[in-house]
Amino acid sequence: MSSRSGIRPIGTDGTDFMHRQKVASHYQISATNKWRLKVCIFLQFHLWVILLLKCFEELLDLFDIDLPLVIDEAMEANIPDPLLWEYTWLLGAIPAICGWMALPKNNRPLLLAFVGGTIALGVIPVIGAAVYLSPDLVEYYTTKKSRVIIFGYPMVPLCFVFFAIAVQVHLFGLYFAKQLLTAWDSKKKKAN
Repeated sequence: MSSRSGIRPIGTDGTDFMHRQKVASHYQISATNKWRLKVCIFLQFHLWVILLLKCFEELLDLFDIDLPLVIDEAMEANIPDPLLWEYTWLLGAIPAICGWMALPKNNRPLLLAFVGGTIALGVIPVIGAAVYLSPDLVEYYTTKKSRVIIFGYPMVPLCFVFFAIAVQVHLFGLYFAKQLLTAWDSKKKKAN
């Protein structure tokens, strides 16, 4: 026993807690991986904002919204029109929201929607874009000249930096989601 103020009872050195209950491992795994998945989704949101800014001008045209100041600035930056993979990847925000919403209540169907959506709308479009732009990357590295320059930087290497970061964020997110699904399943099996 201990007291708030005063000396410790005689015969204890503070290490007598080892026999007490421990938190079950699946709860520890779940808590750790929930935090890690939240970080991945947070990073994915930041990547989403970056790509949304790149596609902003075209999206304004698509929805027939006129913001002359924004369009003038974009024309000066010489931002190319978005490709199909960029629109597809932007839709990846939907499964990310599902993943975020799955965490508080251990919602398995929402987390499975996150996994499927991340593969379909995150990983596959990025890998497809990398394959599509790989000839441009080879051309850039052999000639050191890029057809498209954004803010003074060649577009193709910037795209591949984005691809590398996005694939890592997605794969880590999928790994943490798998760990969560495994922990949630083990909890269910132990309850039965």
